[in-house]
Amino acid sequence: MPPYFIPFLLIVVLVIMPSAGFIASRLGGWSKLAKVYPDAVGYSGDEILCSGGMGVAHYGFSLLLGANYTGLSLKVTPWLRPGHEPLFVPWEDLLTEEVQSLFYPRIMISFKNCPGVVLGMPKKDVLKVKALSSSGKAFPTIQ
Repeated sequence: MPPYFIPFLLIVVLVIMPSAGFIASRLGGWSKLAKVYPDAVGYSGDEILCSGGMGVAHYGFSLLLGANYTGLSLKVTPWLRPGHEPLFVPWEDLLTEEVQSLFYPRIMISFKNCPGVVLGMPKKDVLKVKALSSSGKAFPTIQ
């Protein structure tokens, strides 16, 4: 093992990954959502690990989504947490549209109080989150 491997690995883990998370939150729109939809109470139910994207930011198996009767909880995994405050969005503030991507159906989720920010996710993940909520309010147009 080269002598510079450990310092290089430390730089990646301690500097580059947190910086990437912070930059992704600004470029993708997460920081805008955090101003409008902070998770003030602290969601504590079950969560599902999902993939998705906001603008130029892609969260491959890095989104932690939860759902209850009142709304949708969004978090990211710890390695991307800097710049990604937990969010909680009421069901009434979500608008959805199903689109067919090249390989699978995707759901585009937009936010009433944060125009221009769109979260795209695989439909199969949205259906898993819908099942968590036990509510008819959760993604009512998605079957």
